[in-house]
Amino acid sequence: MAFSDNGYRTAIAVTKLVAFVGWLSVFAGIAVLVWTGLVLGGFIYSHLGGIVIAGWPVALAAVFIGLMLVLFGQSSRASLDTAMYSKEMLELMKAKS
Repeated sequence: MAFSDNGYRTAIAVTKLVAFVGWLSVFAGIAVLVWTGLVLGGFIYSHLGGIVIAGWPVALAAVFIGLMLVLFGQSSRASLDTAMYSKEMLELMKAKS
């Protein structure tokens, strides 16, 4: 994007960071779900019974919260893009008249 004004650089960086943290949370939650699924499948269930069962709600919460962070980051970025494009269109219309 080639905008004439980079007044939103910090906000764009924050939205990228929020989305990145969200994706990390999603992938970590999925990894925990897969790992606990393998454990509950019978590989080492006898040694970790209660810990594994407690991992499921935490992993599901991590996936859900991560998806919400991604949603927030991407929708915020879309709002910033709209604001920047609106400003650019206004400048073009001012230059024409």
